[in-house]
Amino acid sequence: MNKRKNLRCPIGKHEPKHSDNNSTIKKMKAKYITIILLAILTSCSHCEKETVQIVAHRGLWKDTDAIENTIESLVNAENSSCHAVEFDVRLTKDNVIVLFHDNKVQGITISESTIDEVKSIVLENGKTIPTLDEFLDAAKTMSIDLILELKGAPTPEKELQAVKLIKKSVSERNLLERTSFISFSLSACKSFIEHIDGSKVYYLCSSSTPEKILTPQQAKEIGLAGIDYSGKVMREHNEWIQECHELGLKVNVWTINKEEDMLHFIENGVDYITTDYPKLALKLIGK
Repeated sequence: MNKRKNLRCPIGKHEPKHSDNNSTIKKMKAKYITIILLAILTSCSHCEKETVQIVAHRGLWKDTDAIENTIESLVNAENSSCHAVEFDVRLTKDNVIVLFHDNKVQGITISESTIDEVKSIVLENGKTIPTLDEFLDAAKTMSIDLILELKGAPTPEKELQAVKLIKKSVSERNLLERTSFISFSLSACKSFIEHIDGSKVYYLCSSSTPEKILTPQQAKEIGLAGIDYSGKVMREHNEWIQECHELGLKVNVWTINKEEDMLHFIENGVDYITTDYPKLALKLIGK
């Protein structure tokens, strides 16, 4: 009589099959986790870029028919997705604030001339240099933020006079909340802080020399809202971006016109990028 064969499968016969199933499940889980992580990282990266705000340097005028520091360049910036418009102001001899970058134009020195003499200048678009009051009258009907740069004054007394006149013009139009103040003059920055309660003031600097530049800690101690440094300076002190944020300060960088520089500062988390080419910067952050 033949022995009955043991038809039972040896122990472990089906284990490879279970092992294969477990392996497949693990691979699928890993794949899904990877997809989820990539989605989160992509989303976070997008959010970081969206936190960077674009500032139109002297308004939006490059590649347009507008002229810098004019109401037309303000309107163009308002009609874009720019967060703010930066503009330059100076004080005339008879104490009127006007918009212009340089102190000399068409043979006239603004700080040594009356408003009538300055208004006699005809710009390329056939219009005259706007006063701050004219500019703010247009801006108050808009929503864009304003970044006012006070240019150098001939004397400390004239500088203080300019600060007080600026305060009056901005306050009368209820634009203080939307306006920040910037200057290469540290004394002007301190005057803005002293004379305008709750003002947002940023110090401009294009040099890393110790006698000119402020560290984030120094900016904080003075009462500044942040630093407003050139791209060159910020590349030399890239660590200051994080340090400013840890101190509750904002960081603006200027004048960033090349795509590679824009991408560098977007990735490094500055708060504002000031540029002559807002359309390019806006495209890079998806706006």
